[in-house]
Amino acid sequence: MSRRKKHLPKTAKAFFRAQGGNKRRERSVRNFHAWLRRKKIALPGFTSEHLEEYLRRPVGRVIEKSSSKRLYSDIKPYLIWLHGQGRVRFMPQHHGRKLFPIPQTMMEFIDTLIPVKKPGTCHEYVCQLRSFHEWLALKGLSLRDIDRKHMEQWLQHLAHRKISVVTRRHHIFHVRVYLEWLFDKNLIIADPDDLLRSTDIPKNPKYLPRPFPPDTDRELKRRLAASNHIHHKALLLMRCTGLRIGELLRLTPYCLEKDHLDNAFLKVPLGKLDNERLVPLDADTRMLLEDLQSRCPRDAEFLLEPHRRRSGLQCAISKALKEIAQGLDTHGPVVSHRLRHTYATELMNAGMSLVGIMRLLGHHCIQMTMRYAALTQETVTRDYHTALAKVESRYLLPQLSDSKPDPDRMLLDTIAWLRKNHCSAPSAKHTSDSIIKRIHRIRYDISKIIALTEPL
Repeated sequence: MSRRKKHLPKTAKAFFRAQGGNKRRERSVRNFHAWLRRKKIALPGFTSEHLEEYLRRPVGRVIEKSSSKRLYSDIKPYLIWLHGQGRVRFMPQHHGRKLFPIPQTMMEFIDTLIPVKKPGTCHEYVCQLRSFHEWLALKGLSLRDIDRKHMEQWLQHLAHRKISVVTRRHHIFHVRVYLEWLFDKNLIIADPDDLLRSTDIPKNPKYLPRPFPPDTDRELKRRLAASNHIHHKALLLMRCTGLRIGELLRLTPYCLEKDHLDNAFLKVPLGKLDNERLVPLDADTRMLLEDLQSRCPRDAEFLLEPHRRRSGLQCAISKALKEIAQGLDTHGPVVSHRLRHTYATELMNAGMSLVGIMRLLGHHCIQMTMRYAALTQETVTRDYHTALAKVESRYLLPQLSDSKPDPDRMLLDTIAWLRKNHCSAPSAKHTSDSIIKRIHRIRYDISKIIALTEPL
């Protein structure tokens, strides 16, 4: 007698349509919803305490710690997705660490962000504001007690954690926005502009572009083109179109578009900056994309391995790039985003305008594009000598012609200049007409002299 298959709710079906998954994850989500039904817990009322209870005893007995970690890794993406959809009110953290309870004021603030921010941005706010409230609890402070001295201690606490400057900037910015919201709601007394000042935000580091060296890039493209593995073909598509890894994973099976002249374009979906764009394709890249389309099922949602989870596919593609780049002098770590840097650098060195590169990369400003493109030393040397030659040509004296001057031509030019530049006054016009008549007589006399001196 076969066991009855547990019911999969509509929310879980929507998650698997959007994120993908495998049989083990689907089974874990089924068991999770079955546990919720047994405990009579609705998703909006699901808390971190319920999560700890489920991970400790999902069935009739207490499971081992290793099994609990594996179970948490299976349902964590689903819980994050539920939080992004607003169906649960807490964000899961690392398993094994007791989650700090989220205050009610913080949840009200997060609720104001959900309609206007991406789920990933809301998740970042939750994590960083949870850390801020946890620090306040350790210091025994409430929101109405904080002053400038306390915020200086918190800034020192961030510096001692040795996190990157970019992450520290995000922490300070998000807490500052939170304090402004609290001040508008009269939940804090101190002015947020005095609690966290603009001078407290560290300067953003400006990194140089990291394209692959030209020789390494050519060999890497040759290896990717020679392979028939789908991950290698996806990497080659990134190199030839400048895609981000997230945009590559969200390509649809119908991303190839054509115009009335049969020119091919790759339609890039909404990505990091919430904009779509069309990237022109050459003949080889068009054949590559058509090959990937032929491997994809017709009713699939994504172009690359639609049955697989997107985060797992991203790890597999990154691993494939590191494996195929072994033995090459890459001048730094091998990450997929360097393919985008190399794409922009190659176009800039070939003479394409910055505005065109900006449109291809999907940037909003030239400054962002300049961070992705670098000029090679060969291009700098070539442009320098070209500019130097133009400068020298401006100061060269005009060369005298070796041919004999033509008196008749010179007199005709003088007549043309007088007719064009004579003044409108009657006296000036009369003077220029008399000069022109005299020049015509000189031409006649010169022609007679030339006729007499020419040999018979």
